[in-house]
Amino acid sequence: MAYRDLSVEDFQAELQQVGLDAGTAGFVAGLDASIAAGDLETDSDALTRLAGRPATSLADAVRAAHA
Repeated sequence: MAYRDLSVEDFQAELQQVGLDAGTAGFVAGLDASIAAGDLETDSDALTRLAGRPATSLADAVRAAHA
């Protein structure tokens, strides 16, 4: 299952299960939904620069939650 197969709420819950706090998980899930919907045009390099640190792949986080 890919994270895009999950609702925003379910994706947020999965992110919390791998250690993100509720606020961060909600932000990441909402941001991802906006990117997937085409509301934002960005890529992981842009997110890395925005966050000021290397980005962890969202797909990797969800895969780890299901492992």
